[in-house]
Amino acid sequence: MPRLRTRIIPRPGGAVTDLTPPTPPAPQSLASSATTANATWTHSGAPVGTTYAVIVIPSTGSAPTASGSGLGAWTWAVTAGVSYAARIRATAPDGQIADSVALVDVAAADLSAPIPPAPQSLASSATTASLTWTHAGAPAGTTYVLTVVDNAGASVSPSSGSGLGAYVIPVAAGKAYTARLRATGPDGQISQSSAIVYVATADLSAPTPPAQGSPEAAGTTSVSVTYTHAGAPVGTTYALTVTNQADFSSITPSSGSGLGPYVIPTSNGLEAVHYLTATGPDGQVARSVPRVIQVSASPALAWAAPSAATVSAGTTSATVTWATPTGGTTPYSYGAASVVYDSQAASTTALLSTSGAGAGTTTVSGLVNGQTVILSRTVTDSAGASVTVQGVANVAASSATVTPGTAPASQSLAAGSTSATIGTWGAPSGGTGPYTYAVTELNGTGTVIGGSGLGPWTVSGLSDGITYAFLLTITDSLSAKGYSVVTVAVAKSATAGSWIVVDSIDFTDANWTALSSTDATASTTAWQHTLYASDGVTPRAYVYNNVTDGRTLSLSPSGQGLTLVNSAITVQPTIGIWPAGWNSLRGGSRKDAWMMEAIFAGDEPSGVSGFVHACHLSTNTTTAVSTPGTGLRVINTSGNINLRAASYISAFADQAIQTLTAGATRAYTCGVQVTIADSRRHDVFIRPGATDFGDPESGQRVRVQATSTAMTAPGADVTTSASWFATSISARAKCWLYHDGSATSGSNVRLLKVRLLRKINGSL
Repeated sequence: MPRLRTRIIPRPGGAVTDLTPPTPPAPQSLASSATTANATWTHSGAPVGTTYAVIVIPSTGSAPTASGSGLGAWTWAVTAGVSYAARIRATAPDGQIADSVALVDVAAADLSAPIPPAPQSLASSATTASLTWTHAGAPAGTTYVLTVVDNAGASVSPSSGSGLGAYVIPVAAGKAYTARLRATGPDGQISQSSAIVYVATADLSAPTPPAQGSPEAAGTTSVSVTYTHAGAPVGTTYALTVTNQADFSSITPSSGSGLGPYVIPTSNGLEAVHYLTATGPDGQVARSVPRVIQVSASPALAWAAPSAATVSAGTTSATVTWATPTGGTTPYSYGAASVVYDSQAASTTALLSTSGAGAGTTTVSGLVNGQTVILSRTVTDSAGASVTVQGVANVAASSATVTPGTAPASQSLAAGSTSATIGTWGAPSGGTGPYTYAVTELNGTGTVIGGSGLGPWTVSGLSDGITYAFLLTITDSLSAKGYSVVTVAVAKSATAGSWIVVDSIDFTDANWTALSSTDATASTTAWQHTLYASDGVTPRAYVYNNVTDGRTLSLSPSGQGLTLVNSAITVQPTIGIWPAGWNSLRGGSRKDAWMMEAIFAGDEPSGVSGFVHACHLSTNTTTAVSTPGTGLRVINTSGNINLRAASYISAFADQAIQTLTAGATRAYTCGVQVTIADSRRHDVFIRPGATDFGDPESGQRVRVQATSTAMTAPGADVTTSASWFATSISARAKCWLYHDGSATSGSNVRLLKVRLLRKINGSL
């Protein structure tokens, strides 16, 4: 501090006093982020009229200018890492001068916290823990102090260590420790960080699961499980994991916590694995051994074919009594009965009337002598499984015609049966002998029939899930004929065999980006539309537009499916859909069996004009009979809806499957399966009324034969065309929606679901 110079001026009647220096503020330490400093002095006893001036002297750089008045506050700009001496000079009225200095230090940078080691979890046998910190950029002269406390609040002294470490800390089982390292910079700044150490009380044991039980009976809806855990420490928590082994999806318990009991929902055929994970208070994890839950599958749905209803000559009606189905999942729903064969179809019309509780009965009226009518009907259980059987109504011929004798009993065979003995008919009467006999299978499914005369007759080549109708035709010497029918039903397999689902798309789910388009530009080598998932990026399917006829194509999330609506009566819009997951079909192996399955729907909201919809699973339809176009053909009149299997493989051919009574909008739904096999068999399976996928090879089966215009008549099997496995966009197999030119404007056909199945090195 400079010496004070005091000038004494004599005054009459008063003493002269030296001017005292002002009192400075305490020294200040500012953070590196500070931009200004201020200082205020006090000056006790300063005479009236004393003036003040401040000069700031930095440790480096140019001197800032201080602003203020009197004793302050005086402010000036500061820079990180610079120290300042602010000197105030007091000048008394008598000219005396006195100085004092205020000191301000600005940190070069804020002191960062030391970086602690990662938290440690030690075994119960551990006696020490070692801890080391790092402190990048710490200024020279930084000092460190470590404090340690356990989870009871007691202080623990390190056995050794200094600075940033390593510090060795004594530990004991079952405790947790918090170690805090405090750093003090040379400018007095302080920062700190902590490390955590856990020591286990003992290694955590695994929970004990319940004993492995036997499979639960079909119909069991829930299973309760309880675990035990001897010696588990207080604070242990538990989580139960349940996994469905069929698709590895998680199953959420209906209730339960801790060790249980947990209630796990179940269903028929379920196989699931459960285990319990324990987490100790010290973070240790132990998992129990798994246990298996099994629930027996319900018996497969079965429906015995009804006995033939045979009435005497002159009777015009016959009643078929349907049996009660067994197995499957109740309740059952029954489809309408339909005529699949009528020996007098050219001259009479059989009328059907179904009544009664459950399956009930169907009365066939309008019959004439010698007429045989075969009915088909489907039962569906609540799980979606279905079985189709056939019943027979016979009217005896007059004495002038041939009357068959007693027919062998109809048969219901177990799944897996491939052959049967039909039996022997009784001797015929009427007509003029001698007689000749022939037995044929009415649906043309490719069975091999052996026998002669009245029998016994045998049949081989039977398949699961099909009801076969065998017609005995008796011809007398004058060509008069008599007919008798026996049915053989083979139960459907309980499983899907070795069919693998390659890809499956639901056009009614929520994962779609909406589309509405009237663009009728025909496709050539590129897709007309890409149908995206809800993210607007991921392709799920592609659309090929076959013709330029006017139409509207639409798709909505959680909607009614991909919908094709025609624009006028005269147009025939046609589109093909290729799912993005069907790439394996391009150039696919012809040694494998393939199946394409789709759920179609359609209606005509206004008008009464008839219409035809074609819902095919095939390659490009524009090449007509040279292309394997195969699937469903819907012929709709003002009074009924006729569902027919149709094919262009050999030449155009179709086969009536079921006739439905038309509703207000003449709506229908139908499941279609088309098989492709190197065994040269092409089968079409039709399931009227289906809204979801069925078991592979289920429904009314019709085999495509090489004989022109024949789908059910015997004929050679058709060679599997390489066109099914074409790779170009235009030629590859697709799911087709088509309107003919007769539908009222606004008629629509919809694709609800489609999937591709494959049987590796399989045969049908």
